[in-house]
Amino acid sequence: MKFAIIDISSSSISLLAAEGEKTFDILFRERENVSILHYMEGKNLSERGVEKIAENLGKMKEICRKAGIDKCYVISTASMRNFENFEWVIEELYKRVAVRVNLLDGQEEAYCDLVSNERYRALDRAVLADIGGGSIELCDLTKDNPDSLVYLDFGPIQINHRFVANIHPTEGEAKDIKKYVRKKLEKSGLPGGGALSTAVLVGATNQAIYDVYCDYYDEERAAGEKRIEYDRLKKLCKHLVRSSDRSMLVLKNAPEKIYTLTTATVILRAMLKYFGVSNVVVSEFGVKEGYLSLVTDGRWKGVETDLDEVPEGVSVPAPVEEQPVAEKKAGKGRKAAKAAKAEKAEEKPAAKRRGRPKKAVAEEKPAEVVTEVKAEEKPAAKRRGRPKKAVAEEKPAEVARGSRRRSQSGGKARCQAPRTSQESRCGREARGSRSGSQGNRTGSDGNGARRNRDGSQSGRKAGGKTGAAQKGAHRQGCGDRRRGKTRTPHPPQGGKARGQRPRGGEARPPHPPQGRKVRG
Repeated sequence: MKFAIIDISSSSISLLAAEGEKTFDILFRERENVSILHYMEGKNLSERGVEKIAENLGKMKEICRKAGIDKCYVISTASMRNFENFEWVIEELYKRVAVRVNLLDGQEEAYCDLVSNERYRALDRAVLADIGGGSIELCDLTKDNPDSLVYLDFGPIQINHRFVANIHPTEGEAKDIKKYVRKKLEKSGLPGGGALSTAVLVGATNQAIYDVYCDYYDEERAAGEKRIEYDRLKKLCKHLVRSSDRSMLVLKNAPEKIYTLTTATVILRAMLKYFGVSNVVVSEFGVKEGYLSLVTDGRWKGVETDLDEVPEGVSVPAPVEEQPVAEKKAGKGRKAAKAAKAEKAEEKPAAKRRGRPKKAVAEEKPAEVVTEVKAEEKPAAKRRGRPKKAVAEEKPAEVARGSRRRSQSGGKARCQAPRTSQESRCGREARGSRSGSQGNRTGSDGNGARRNRDGSQSGRKAGGKTGAAQKGAHRQGCGDRRRGKTRTPHPPQGGKARGQRPRGGEARPPHPPQGRKVRG
């Protein structure tokens, strides 16, 4: 026969599956890490915490159902006892996942540890220690009476609330914890001061301490008997209290016990020091194995959980019954009639679609028709804003030259014969002399040469000499007028004098240069 024990603790929900009658073979173990501390509201478990526990219990039930478990028992220890609303929690778990919880008190929990570890009685002066989340169970294996079982109503969770301010205790907080544990052990009646030599560690918390111990000292985890040296455990305890990388060490090996493992190590060291033990052994058997032995041999009667029971509010589909042969044939005719009705329904026109009708897709037209449509398109809309300037058409060289001549002669068009090369050369020299005179006139201000650099340079190149002669003529004319003489200056050779018409007419006297005052 196959049995399963599901244990709800403060940091996990674990499953033990075994097969046998009086002696059992372990089939497999399962564990889901759930830290109930995160779902506490004062001393009550929140609804979210109940939901999380129910979810993991449902997973465990499904594993048991697939494994073909015959009998399943769900137990809970101090983690559930410490809830002030534990009765409501038990009712909610039954409603949600159809689980019946067997609640164990401290004495029953310690007795289960004793039953599962009877073989360690052979050790010299041994004491059994189980550090849980909310309680500590101790058993003196040298005695065989009920007084040998001791239950302490505190655990790492209560110690953290009382002494520890952060995640890990400080050195001062660790000293206070050790003093508190020693006082509780002195009141328990257990012998100390070297009366016991061997400690047997039981439970998930002690197993997590062993895993951290092996990782810290880089040792392989033993498959059989597991041992811990007390002196090396003291160094590990100091490291967990003082070191800055202690959290990484805990998260690597027991992440679900990040809030309680350092405190549990401090408690364990204080207990071992009180008993004066020199040998430490870690056992794989605990409450689940002891409860299984007590239930199967008839010493205890536990409430069994039916794996096939459906929780309240969950509907189950009705099973499909097989029809007789005659009804199946009649059913074929009915199916044919239904199929004919379905075909008629398909022949009916489709219902009109609500909303705006879809745009009709334009059919592709031949290339010729498309070109005609483009030709008949409306003219482009007028562009807003200032119209663009029209690009002037290039005119022939003769027309452009004639327009320049008309502008010089007062706007009237005249038909003239083309100039010879000598006349054109004389005209260029005259223009150069005129620009040179303008450059000299502006140069008298001091900055003219710099401002009209282009004009003065062209004047110097083309008619510098004529400009100087014309300047002298102006000065001579001014002197003659002061003396009362009139003199007509001769035009410079190779160019026109200032004030002279381009063609024909009398010569006008030159104007005085700008920027100068005429004396007299």
